[in-house]
Amino acid sequence: MTIVMTFTAKVADPNTNTRSSENITNTGAATWTDPVLGAQTRTSAATAVSVVEPLISQTKTDDTAGLRVVPDQIVTYTLKTTNSNAARVSIAHDTTVVDHVPSGLTPIGAAPTRSAPRAHTAAYGCQTPASRRSPPRSGRGPRSRSAAERTGGSR
Repeated sequence: MTIVMTFTAKVADPNTNTRSSENITNTGAATWTDPVLGAQTRTSAATAVSVVEPLISQTKTDDTAGLRVVPDQIVTYTLKTTNSNAARVSIAHDTTVVDHVPSGLTPIGAAPTRSAPRAHTAAYGCQTPASRRSPPRSGRGPRSRSAAERTGGSR
């Protein structure tokens, strides 16, 4: 006689079930009472499941090469979000990437692209609004008019 029992189980989501935790093992046991030998138990071999979850990383770069920028200059920022290909990593379903642009920058366009499976890149330019202009810091800005020029007199 053979008895087959099949069941499904949902893996719980406590903080201890992560991709770096041990596998979750499960064993089955059959117990019965033998009329001669009494209580009997046979345990199956263990089976294990690996918990997987996304492993997302993100980088943000700009095209200024570390140089200073001036008001109305357009700076292109690139935000790259990637889900790892490492072992025990799952697809990141229903993922939303948000970049909060700080005050002083005005988004002027966005061009999200899909550069490779599991990698998404969005590049967009920003500029400082003219109303927030500060004087040039490099000394190469427009020259100041003399007092005589401001009042219409000669030099």
